[in-house]
Amino acid sequence: MKTLITTTTPTSFFEFLETVASLQESTLKQILSCMKSIWGPVRAAKAFSVHYGFVESDGDKLKLTTLGKRLLAYTGTARSDFLIFSIKLQEKKPFFFLKKELEKNKVLKITRMGELLRVKFRPTESWSKEKMERIGNVYVQWLISLRQAELDESSVKYVGGAVKTFEVLIIPEMCDLLDRTLYDYLIEKFHTPHNILKKPHESLQKVETTTNDNEKGNAFEDFVARCFRRFGFNPRKRDGIRETMKNLTYKKTKGGGDVGLFCHFPTPTTDKTHEGYAIACEAKAGQHPIGSKAVGQARNLCQKILESFPKYLAHTIVVSRSKSGYDSSGKGQAPPEVLHLNHEILLNLLKMQEDRLKKGLSLITPIHFMIVLKEFIKERKMEPDITEFLEKLKVILD
Repeated sequence: MKTLITTTTPTSFFEFLETVASLQESTLKQILSCMKSIWGPVRAAKAFSVHYGFVESDGDKLKLTTLGKRLLAYTGTARSDFLIFSIKLQEKKPFFFLKKELEKNKVLKITRMGELLRVKFRPTESWSKEKMERIGNVYVQWLISLRQAELDESSVKYVGGAVKTFEVLIIPEMCDLLDRTLYDYLIEKFHTPHNILKKPHESLQKVETTTNDNEKGNAFEDFVARCFRRFGFNPRKRDGIRETMKNLTYKKTKGGGDVGLFCHFPTPTTDKTHEGYAIACEAKAGQHPIGSKAVGQARNLCQKILESFPKYLAHTIVVSRSKSGYDSSGKGQAPPEVLHLNHEILLNLLKMQEDRLKKGLSLITPIHFMIVLKEFIKERKMEPDITEFLEKLKVILD
């Protein structure tokens, strides 16, 4: 496929998407009229939007794709975050080429940016100096929006560097302490590594066979708690004496879904050290789509946990057996921080934990969940699958 050289700026691109969204399905002529623009800029914005998958064409009608709708769900700098971390636009042609050239040279003239594009992607064409400057200026605006460059009069400077991947700091001493503590528990509790799978699978089997909704919910809570206990968390499903003195209530009825998952170790991040780490988990045993109610319940539990542990780092998740994940209401309410994990992710991670224990390797601990979940939140990836989860996990495991 021929590399697209665009003349649309980030501002024009977002204006075009907003117009498509407001008109829903519309023709390019209708969009032109609504934007009060001329053909050239509108056609350029359309070509860019279609090329990178934000808009699709059905005959002469244009409409947003799912990707386009996801992007417009955010405002301000969050849109740049989405383009950088979810779409990774800076890694696509021709942005990646210009980023590497700028990184190599540190500073480039705007006209030189346009000249590089012509030489690399349009070698048979002859561009005037004005055209090279005009196109170079467009890509400067994109690189600034993608946080790879900044303008310095008639030149552009490279400021991208390496994107800081993990905001949770990986402190070797902390990793060792969590690993040793978890290893002691698993070795003392279970005769063989394979035995760590037994109770979670029994709980899940009960979920799949019982017809009583309360028993089903309670069994699934047990499944979630037992899985996370094998990753080094301290699960809480019920209140104690201290909770009666506070606003923290894990559940009012059996099978209610609230599971608190705690790691009472100091947690260093780039901005400060938290006193500990917690995951507020709403456990849903059903296979039906997850709606806004479950999202609200998870958020409510997280708020109560932070009221009791205000200096903890806390994440919010819904774990379910749903085959389709969030429904439309869930997708609308979950961003920016409520993640949905299918129970199959926990099963796969549990099997991975068994294999690592069997081989004497370092274990999956709460710090790995801290990092991976924080990364998904930063990328606005509300429903990661097992492949995506494992890809991030393998980066930080030995």
